[in-house]
Amino acid sequence: MHSSVDMPATNSAETSSSSIEDLFTRIAAQTPEAIAISDRGRQVSYGTLSDCAWTLSKQLVDAGVAAGDFVALSLERGTDMICAMLATLMAGAAYIPVDPRY
Repeated sequence: MHSSVDMPATNSAETSSSSIEDLFTRIAAQTPEAIAISDRGRQVSYGTLSDCAWTLSKQLVDAGVAAGDFVALSLERGTDMICAMLATLMAGAAYIPVDPRY
């Protein structure tokens, strides 16, 4: 499988003190139409990925996930996994990737 994530150029001083989710949110707000992920011929924009991640993040929080919690993610590599990783971080939790074939 081939996936790639494209990150627009950012100021290194700006990124050194930012969390992944803060940096992603800033980039998504600045360039919502830019391609964030190319996965198996499917392209996903930063705006679409941001919407996905914030929606899932709210669902995680509503389900009781809180800052400092751990969330197991058992997904194949791809867009859904990246959305779930971002959503978990946005909820203040940490993710543990679990191989779905294990």
